[in-house]
Amino acid sequence: MLRIVVLICLIVVVVTLPVDCQVIGNNELCQVESLPQSVMDSIGNQRWLFTHASVGGNMIEGMKSLHSYNPSRYKLAVASTGFDSNNNCAVFPSSPTLPGTVVECDRGNPGWEQKYTIFENSVCNAGWHDNAVDVCMDKLCFIDNSADANTYISKMSALESRFPNTRFVYTTIPITTSTDNENIQRNQYNQAVRAYCSANGRLLFDIADMESHDPNGTESTFSAAGSNCQSMYSGYSDDGGHLNQSGQQHIAMGWYAVAASIASNGTANIPNTGPITTSSPAAASSSTGTKLAIGGSIFLITALAGLVIVLRKANPNRRIIK
Repeated sequence: MLRIVVLICLIVVVVTLPVDCQVIGNNELCQVESLPQSVMDSIGNQRWLFTHASVGGNMIEGMKSLHSYNPSRYKLAVASTGFDSNNNCAVFPSSPTLPGTVVECDRGNPGWEQKYTIFENSVCNAGWHDNAVDVCMDKLCFIDNSADANTYISKMSALESRFPNTRFVYTTIPITTSTDNENIQRNQYNQAVRAYCSANGRLLFDIADMESHDPNGTESTFSAAGSNCQSMYSGYSDDGGHLNQSGQQHIAMGWYAVAASIASNGTANIPNTGPITTSSPAAASSSTGTKLAIGGSIFLITALAGLVIVLRKANPNRRIIK
Protein backbone atom coordinates (compact mmCIF):
# COMPACT_ATOMS: atom_id res chain seq x y z
CA MET A 1 0.00 0.00 0.00
CA LEU A 2 2.86 2.40 0.82
CA ARG A 3 4.36 1.93 -2.65
CA ILE A 4 0.97 2.75 -4.18
CA VAL A 5 0.61 5.95 -2.20
CA VAL A 6 4.15 7.08 -3.11
CA LEU A 7 3.54 6.42 -6.81
CA ILE A 8 0.26 8.35 -6.79
CA CYS A 9 1.99 11.29 -5.06
CA LEU A 10 4.75 11.27 -7.67
CA ILE A 11 2.16 11.40 -10.46
CA VAL A 12 0.40 14.38 -8.89
CA VAL A 13 3.64 16.29 -8.19
CA VAL A 14 5.20 15.83 -11.63
CA VAL A 15 2.04 16.60 -13.57
CA THR A 16 1.49 19.85 -11.64
CA LEU A 17 5.09 21.13 -11.68
CA PRO A 18 5.48 24.39 -13.65
CA VAL A 19 7.10 24.07 -17.05
CA ASP A 20 10.56 25.62 -17.49
CA CYS A 21 9.89 29.13 -18.78
CA GLN A 22 12.35 30.77 -21.16
CA VAL A 23 10.29 33.90 -21.78
CA ILE A 24 10.49 35.75 -18.48
CA GLY A 25 7.69 38.29 -18.15
CA ASN A 26 5.61 39.85 -15.41
CA ASN A 27 4.19 36.53 -14.22
CA GLU A 28 7.69 35.29 -13.41
CA LEU A 29 8.63 38.63 -11.85
CA CYS A 30 5.80 38.21 -9.35
CA GLN A 31 7.34 34.93 -8.12
CA VAL A 32 10.74 36.37 -7.16
CA GLU A 33 9.84 37.27 -3.59
CA SER A 34 8.84 33.65 -2.91
CA LEU A 35 11.96 32.07 -4.43
CA PRO A 36 13.88 29.88 -1.96
CA GLN A 37 17.06 31.36 -0.54
CA SER A 38 19.05 28.57 -2.19
CA VAL A 39 18.13 29.96 -5.62
CA MET A 40 19.08 33.49 -4.57
CA ASP A 41 22.39 32.15 -3.27
CA SER A 42 23.03 30.51 -6.62
CA ILE A 43 22.30 33.81 -8.39
CA GLY A 44 25.06 35.26 -6.22
CA ASN A 45 27.58 33.18 -8.16
CA GLN A 46 26.69 34.69 -11.53
CA ARG A 47 28.82 37.19 -13.48
CA TRP A 48 27.08 39.45 -16.00
CA LEU A 49 27.99 41.91 -18.74
CA PHE A 50 25.27 44.46 -19.52
CA THR A 51 25.63 47.05 -22.29
CA HIS A 52 23.01 49.80 -22.32
CA ALA A 53 22.11 53.51 -22.30
CA SER A 54 19.65 55.57 -20.25
CA VAL A 55 16.84 53.09 -19.46
CA GLY A 56 19.55 50.52 -18.79
CA GLY A 57 20.99 53.00 -16.31
CA ASN A 58 17.57 53.10 -14.65
CA MET A 59 17.63 49.32 -14.41
CA ILE A 60 21.10 49.42 -12.86
CA GLU A 61 19.85 51.86 -10.24
CA GLY A 62 17.09 49.40 -9.41
CA MET A 63 19.63 46.58 -9.04
CA LYS A 64 21.73 48.75 -6.72
CA SER A 65 18.66 49.62 -4.68
CA LEU A 66 17.65 45.98 -4.16
CA HIS A 67 21.21 44.98 -3.26
CA SER A 68 21.52 47.85 -0.79
CA TYR A 69 18.16 47.05 0.77
CA ASN A 70 18.86 43.35 1.36
CA PRO A 71 22.31 42.19 0.21
CA SER A 72 21.90 38.74 1.73
CA ARG A 73 18.97 38.05 -0.61
CA TYR A 74 19.59 40.28 -3.63
CA LYS A 75 23.21 39.34 -4.10
CA LEU A 76 24.11 40.89 -7.45
CA ALA A 77 26.35 43.92 -6.96
CA VAL A 78 27.13 46.38 -9.74
CA ALA A 79 30.52 47.33 -11.16
CA SER A 80 31.20 49.59 -14.12
CA THR A 81 33.52 49.43 -17.09
CA GLY A 82 34.23 52.15 -19.60
CA PHE A 83 33.34 52.38 -23.28
CA ASP A 84 36.21 52.22 -25.76
CA SER A 85 35.05 54.56 -28.53
CA ASN A 86 38.08 53.76 -30.70
CA ASN A 87 37.29 50.06 -30.85
CA ASN A 88 33.54 50.33 -30.30
CA CYS A 89 33.39 47.95 -27.34
CA ALA A 90 33.21 47.69 -23.59
CA VAL A 91 36.62 48.08 -21.94
CA PHE A 92 37.88 44.77 -20.58
CA PRO A 93 38.77 45.16 -16.88
CA SER A 94 42.28 44.56 -15.60
CA SER A 95 41.01 42.40 -12.71
CA PRO A 96 38.80 39.28 -12.85
CA THR A 97 35.02 39.65 -12.61
CA LEU A 98 33.97 38.52 -9.16
CA PRO A 99 30.99 36.18 -8.67
CA GLY A 100 27.81 38.06 -7.88
CA THR A 101 28.67 41.00 -10.13
CA VAL A 102 26.89 42.80 -12.94
CA VAL A 103 29.45 44.71 -14.99
CA GLU A 104 27.60 47.52 -16.74
CA CYS A 105 28.81 49.53 -19.70
CA ASP A 106 26.99 52.71 -20.73
CA ARG A 107 27.70 52.85 -24.46
CA GLY A 108 25.24 55.66 -25.16
CA ASN A 109 22.76 55.90 -28.03
CA PRO A 110 24.68 55.69 -31.32
CA GLY A 111 21.80 54.05 -33.23
CA TRP A 112 20.36 50.56 -33.02
CA GLU A 113 22.64 48.95 -35.64
CA GLN A 114 25.72 50.38 -33.98
CA LYS A 115 24.50 49.13 -30.60
CA TYR A 116 24.39 45.58 -31.97
CA THR A 117 27.92 46.01 -33.32
CA ILE A 118 29.21 47.33 -29.99
CA PHE A 119 27.78 44.34 -28.15
CA GLU A 120 29.24 41.97 -30.74
CA ASN A 121 32.66 43.66 -30.48
CA SER A 122 32.55 43.56 -26.69
CA VAL A 123 31.99 39.81 -26.70
CA CYS A 124 34.17 38.79 -29.65
CA ASN A 125 37.03 41.29 -29.57
CA ALA A 126 37.24 42.59 -26.01
CA GLY A 127 36.79 39.13 -24.47
CA TRP A 128 33.50 39.52 -22.63
CA HIS A 129 32.47 35.85 -22.72
CA ASP A 130 33.14 32.64 -20.76
CA ASN A 131 36.07 32.88 -18.35
CA ALA A 132 35.32 36.61 -18.00
CA VAL A 133 31.54 36.41 -17.42
CA ASP A 134 28.79 33.81 -17.46
CA VAL A 135 25.96 35.91 -18.91
CA CYS A 136 25.91 38.65 -21.56
CA MET A 137 23.00 40.99 -22.23
CA ASP A 138 22.44 44.03 -24.42
CA LYS A 139 19.36 46.26 -24.36
CA LEU A 140 18.03 48.72 -26.88
CA CYS A 141 16.21 51.88 -25.78
CA PHE A 142 12.69 53.07 -26.53
CA ILE A 143 14.20 55.48 -29.08
CA ASP A 144 15.19 52.44 -31.18
CA ASN A 145 11.63 51.84 -32.36
CA SER A 146 12.79 51.28 -35.97
CA ALA A 147 15.15 48.43 -35.02
CA ASP A 148 14.96 45.22 -37.03
CA ALA A 149 14.19 42.10 -35.01
CA ASN A 150 15.62 39.72 -37.62
CA THR A 151 18.98 41.49 -37.46
CA TYR A 152 18.97 41.17 -33.69
CA ILE A 153 18.08 37.49 -33.79
CA SER A 154 20.73 36.76 -36.41
CA LYS A 155 23.50 38.48 -34.43
CA MET A 156 22.49 36.83 -31.15
CA SER A 157 22.33 33.41 -32.81
CA ALA A 158 25.83 33.89 -34.22
CA LEU A 159 27.19 34.77 -30.78
CA GLU A 160 25.48 31.74 -29.25
CA SER A 161 27.07 29.47 -31.82
CA ARG A 162 30.53 30.95 -31.35
CA PHE A 163 30.44 30.99 -27.54
CA PRO A 164 28.31 28.02 -26.41
CA ASN A 165 29.53 28.27 -22.80
CA THR A 166 28.22 31.82 -22.39
CA ARG A 167 24.56 32.51 -21.72
CA PHE A 168 23.12 35.23 -23.96
CA VAL A 169 19.94 36.84 -22.70
CA TYR A 170 17.56 38.34 -25.25
CA THR A 171 15.59 41.47 -24.35
CA THR A 172 12.51 43.28 -25.58
CA ILE A 173 12.62 46.99 -26.35
CA PRO A 174 11.31 49.12 -23.48
CA ILE A 175 7.97 50.71 -24.26
CA THR A 176 6.46 54.09 -23.37
CA THR A 177 3.14 55.30 -22.02
CA SER A 178 2.26 56.55 -25.50
CA THR A 179 -0.19 55.00 -27.96
CA ASP A 180 1.54 56.46 -31.01
CA ASN A 181 3.00 54.72 -34.06
CA GLU A 182 6.43 54.48 -32.47
CA ASN A 183 5.03 52.41 -29.63
CA ILE A 184 3.26 50.22 -32.18
CA GLN A 185 6.66 49.63 -33.82
CA ARG A 186 8.15 48.66 -30.46
CA ASN A 187 5.34 46.17 -29.94
CA GLN A 188 5.90 44.65 -33.37
CA TYR A 189 9.61 44.21 -32.66
CA ASN A 190 8.86 42.70 -29.27
CA GLN A 191 6.30 40.27 -30.66
CA ALA A 192 8.84 39.01 -33.20
CA VAL A 193 11.52 38.50 -30.53
CA ARG A 194 9.04 36.77 -28.20
CA ALA A 195 7.92 34.44 -30.97
CA TYR A 196 11.50 33.48 -31.81
CA CYS A 197 12.51 32.89 -28.19
CA SER A 198 9.35 30.87 -27.49
CA ALA A 199 9.81 28.69 -30.57
CA ASN A 200 13.55 28.18 -30.14
CA GLY A 201 13.96 27.93 -26.36
CA ARG A 202 15.94 31.14 -25.94
CA LEU A 203 15.98 33.07 -22.67
CA LEU A 204 14.13 36.38 -22.97
CA PHE A 205 14.08 39.21 -20.44
CA ASP A 206 10.70 40.61 -21.43
CA ILE A 207 11.20 44.13 -20.14
CA ALA A 208 8.22 45.48 -22.08
CA ASP A 209 5.80 42.99 -20.55
CA MET A 210 6.99 43.90 -17.08
CA GLU A 211 6.68 47.62 -17.82
CA SER A 212 3.09 47.16 -19.00
CA HIS A 213 1.83 45.59 -15.76
CA ASP A 214 1.08 47.62 -12.65
CA PRO A 215 1.98 46.31 -9.16
CA ASN A 216 -1.39 44.53 -9.01
CA GLY A 217 -0.77 42.71 -12.29
CA THR A 218 -3.17 44.76 -14.42
CA GLU A 219 -1.86 45.16 -17.97
CA SER A 220 -1.84 48.52 -19.76
CA THR A 221 -2.79 48.06 -23.42
CA PHE A 222 -4.19 49.88 -26.43
CA SER A 223 -5.65 48.74 -29.72
CA ALA A 224 -3.99 49.46 -33.06
CA ALA A 225 -5.16 48.10 -36.41
CA GLY A 226 -7.01 45.30 -34.68
CA SER A 227 -4.01 44.27 -32.59
CA ASN A 228 -3.56 44.52 -28.85
CA CYS A 229 -0.42 46.50 -27.97
CA GLN A 230 1.27 47.09 -24.64
CA SER A 231 2.03 50.50 -23.17
CA MET A 232 3.97 51.31 -20.05
CA TYR A 233 2.06 51.62 -16.79
CA SER A 234 2.22 55.35 -16.05
CA GLY A 235 3.21 54.79 -12.43
CA TYR A 236 6.63 53.50 -13.51
CA SER A 237 7.72 56.68 -15.27
CA ASP A 238 7.74 60.43 -14.69
CA ASP A 239 8.39 61.32 -18.34
CA GLY A 240 6.60 58.51 -20.17
CA GLY A 241 9.73 56.55 -21.06
CA HIS A 242 12.44 56.45 -18.41
CA LEU A 243 11.91 54.50 -15.21
CA ASN A 244 11.26 56.26 -11.93
CA GLN A 245 12.19 54.65 -8.60
CA SER A 246 9.12 52.41 -8.61
CA GLY A 247 9.77 51.31 -12.18
CA GLN A 248 13.46 50.76 -11.51
CA GLN A 249 12.81 48.37 -8.64
CA HIS A 250 10.05 46.61 -10.57
CA ILE A 251 12.29 45.82 -13.53
CA ALA A 252 15.17 44.92 -11.20
CA MET A 253 12.92 42.26 -9.68
CA GLY A 254 12.36 41.03 -13.23
CA TRP A 255 16.12 40.81 -13.69
CA TYR A 256 16.25 38.47 -10.70
CA ALA A 257 13.53 36.36 -12.32
CA VAL A 258 15.81 35.95 -15.35
CA ALA A 259 18.79 35.21 -13.12
CA ALA A 260 16.72 32.60 -11.28
CA SER A 261 15.95 30.85 -14.56
CA ILE A 262 19.68 30.67 -15.28
CA ALA A 263 20.44 29.48 -11.75
CA SER A 264 17.89 26.68 -12.13
CA ASN A 265 19.03 25.53 -15.57
CA GLY A 266 22.76 26.22 -15.78
CA THR A 267 24.63 28.72 -17.94
CA ALA A 268 24.93 26.81 -21.21
CA ASN A 269 22.65 27.89 -24.02
CA ILE A 270 19.92 25.50 -25.13
CA PRO A 271 21.12 24.32 -28.55
CA ASN A 272 18.99 25.10 -31.56
CA THR A 273 18.53 21.72 -33.19
CA GLY A 274 16.35 22.95 -36.01
CA PRO A 275 15.99 25.87 -38.38
CA ILE A 276 15.35 29.35 -36.98
CA THR A 277 11.64 29.79 -36.50
CA THR A 278 9.91 33.16 -36.47
CA SER A 279 6.32 32.01 -36.17
CA SER A 280 3.63 34.15 -34.60
CA PRO A 281 3.39 34.25 -30.79
CA ALA A 282 0.08 32.40 -30.94
CA ALA A 283 1.56 29.66 -33.10
CA ALA A 284 4.61 29.42 -30.87
CA SER A 285 2.42 29.15 -27.79
CA SER A 286 0.24 26.54 -29.46
CA SER A 287 3.26 24.49 -30.53
CA THR A 288 4.78 24.62 -27.06
CA GLY A 289 1.47 23.72 -25.45
CA THR A 290 0.99 20.77 -27.81
CA LYS A 291 4.44 19.41 -27.02
CA LEU A 292 3.83 19.80 -23.28
CA ALA A 293 0.43 18.15 -23.50
CA ILE A 294 1.86 15.19 -25.42
CA GLY A 295 4.78 14.86 -23.01
CA GLY A 296 2.48 15.07 -20.00
CA SER A 297 0.11 12.49 -21.46
CA ILE A 298 2.94 10.06 -22.16
CA PHE A 299 4.21 10.43 -18.61
CA LEU A 300 0.75 9.98 -17.12
CA ILE A 301 0.06 6.88 -19.17
CA THR A 302 3.43 5.42 -18.20
CA ALA A 303 2.87 6.19 -14.53
CA LEU A 304 -0.62 4.70 -14.54
CA ALA A 305 0.71 1.57 -16.20
CA GLY A 306 3.26 1.33 -13.39
CA LEU A 307 0.48 1.72 -10.87
CA VAL A 308 -1.43 -1.17 -12.43
CA ILE A 309 1.68 -3.36 -12.21
CA VAL A 310 2.17 -2.47 -8.55
CA LEU A 311 -1.47 -3.25 -7.78
CA ARG A 312 -1.26 -6.59 -9.53
CA LYS A 313 1.85 -7.56 -7.59
CA ALA A 314 0.17 -6.51 -4.36
CA ASN A 315 -2.92 -8.63 -5.12
CA PRO A 316 -2.36 -10.93 -8.11
CA ASN A 317 -5.80 -12.53 -7.79
CA ARG A 318 -7.67 -9.21 -8.09
CA ARG A 319 -8.77 -7.88 -11.47
CA ILE A 320 -7.74 -4.24 -11.82
CA ILE A 321 -9.80 -3.53 -14.90
CA LYS A 322 -13.30 -4.95 -15.12
